[in-house]
Amino acid sequence: MAVLLAGGSDGHVLDSATIYDPARDTWTNMQHMASARSLHSATMLDASHLLVVGGQDAAGNPIASAEIYDAASDTWSSAGSMATARYEHTATRLRNGVLLVVGGCTAGGGPTATAEIYLPKTNTWIVTSSMPGARFRRVCCSLTISKSCSTPMRVSGTGGTSN
Repeated sequence: MAVLLAGGSDGHVLDSATIYDPARDTWTNMQHMASARSLHSATMLDASHLLVVGGQDAAGNPIASAEIYDAASDTWSSAGSMATARYEHTATRLRNGVLLVVGGCTAGGGPTATAEIYLPKTNTWIVTSSMPGARFRRVCCSLTISKSCSTPMRVSGTGGTSN
């Protein structure tokens, strides 16, 4: 197993990607993302595909675009764009393979309650129902609450209302 570092900031917003191999204790530079971004999310879609979503650009503007990294070919490809550009959001892979993106900050830095679903099989985004209150800097995880439902659960967060 390896660890991919994608984007972030060293004082400047980065588009670089680097893989750490713990077995060899080595870092290897990989292909760069199409967009430099920080404060984004990165979520595994499967064993060799990583989805990077949103974030902030070098001017501090929220980003709506998403990119998929293919570890087998060391390539990035477009995963379309969300309806709402955001950063400091949460992206959670659900049991059925779709990705739920919730909250974060939008233009002007204010938190949002909006949510969107990414469908990997069709490479499309769908706006879904909003959370009861706006949140950012939170942690979500998938929690099974019945035999037919896997739902994200808010563990902690900042901003908005508390549920």
